[in-house]
Amino acid sequence: MKQLLTIVFIGLVFGGCKQTPEEILSNIKKEMGEDPIDDKCYGDCENGLGGKKITLTNRYTFIGETFIGEWKDGKMAKGTLFVKGNNVEYKYEGLFKDDLFIEGTITHPDGSMYVGSFIKGKQSMGTFTNANGDKYKGMFEEGGCFHGYGTYTYANGDVYEGVFYLGKMKGQGTYTFGKGRNEGDTYVGEWKDDMKHGYGTYTYANGDKYVGEFKYNKKRGQGIFTDINGGVLHSGFWKNDKPINK
Repeated sequence: MKQLLTIVFIGLVFGGCKQTPEEILSNIKKEMGEDPIDDKCYGDCENGLGGKKITLTNRYTFIGETFIGEWKDGKMAKGTLFVKGNNVEYKYEGLFKDDLFIEGTITHPDGSMYVGSFIKGKQSMGTFTNANGDKYKGMFEEGGCFHGYGTYTYANGDVYEGVFYLGKMKGQGTYTFGKGRNEGDTYVGEWKDDMKHGYGTYTYANGDKYVGEFKYNKKRGQGIFTDINGGVLHSGFWKNDKPINK
């Protein structure tokens, strides 16, 4: 009898333990499986933990969206959204407001990812890491392009810090070359469509320096070229990276 009471007591103490949120979500994911029923709630999709296959039409309509996580007033609050359809596939993990992303991580099948904030569900300020190792940290426009001030670090060590316009270097910026033919060189000046364009200063790793005009990535216009000691090697006009002697 004493042994039976002990077994019952142990069952009451340990058998009634609450599941952790992680355990609940894991079970919900298992119950949903690979092909959950459209609009069926698995768990609590009002004010609790639950999963559901849904379709959002805030801006784009995706097929096969599945959300697992916390819900508040019938809307997604915090969790993971799997998106696949219309040639788009990614996973978002983070916070939501009115079913829109506000802070979190987007991961693509190729390994590229974005970590940062969102405005009206669109990338705003954060870090994008490309599958090839390149990394951008800065501002974005709502279409996902680099836009505003930011820093782009290439896998080979090159670094551009400055202004972007719709995904391209445009405006004032500094480019430092990493490994390769121009290792150690630096350009500070104006850019257009990812090219040196306008007025700028190009400093070579050996100390030589060109200060003047550029057009479409080449020295063109008025400029002065000096050596490491400040000696003038050429002052005047340039065309296609070459001095013009008049």
